[in-house]
Amino acid sequence: MKVEPAPAVAAYELLVEKDVDVPMRDGARLKADVFRPEDAGKFPAILNLGPYQKDKLWVLPTRSRRNPTR
Repeated sequence: MKVEPAPAVAAYELLVEKDVDVPMRDGARLKADVFRPEDAGKFPAILNLGPYQKDKLWVLPTRSRRNPTR
């Protein structure tokens, strides 16, 4: 039986920016919370969009990424 090694999981500290202005073409300004790795480079983006309760939609990830049930 051949056992494959588990892929390495990179861990990055999060940089959190709250209530960032996002200008729209019509002049309106929306507010957004931006969570991004505190590191240079390209990363995939996840967008969570909703009209209400901006602060209630995001759940910060747990520190342990190897066991998602924690």
